[in-house]
Amino acid sequence: MVRSMIKQVAAASLVVAAAVGLTVATSGTALAWGPACRNGEVSTGFKFTGDGIKIRTRPVGNATVLGLGYRSHSLAGGARSGDFIYIIDWTTNVRGWAPGAYVTWQCAGQTHPAG
Repeated sequence: MVRSMIKQVAAASLVVAAAVGLTVATSGTALAWGPACRNGEVSTGFKFTGDGIKIRTRPVGNATVLGLGYRSHSLAGGARSGDFIYIIDWTTNVRGWAPGAYVTWQCAGQTHPAG
């Protein structure tokens, strides 16, 4: 009962955060915010640095591939595990782990490493 309620609240929070443009990621039921921008820059969120980036079930290179990410996709992210970042690909609604080397954090046109 309590877990179900927590999941419902977490899901509702993601919908609200996405609606107002906040960058959020989930890992289980915990929420993690993306990195802060520097010098008053405005955050525009996470982006893939290439096309065909594998989104996996777990943060390891041999985990099952859930989908592929592309530069044009809209992302939320933030949780890290090793070299991977947990992302939500809003374009395809795929949620999973992408290699951090292929994900950047965008701030007002400036690209910063996601890690």
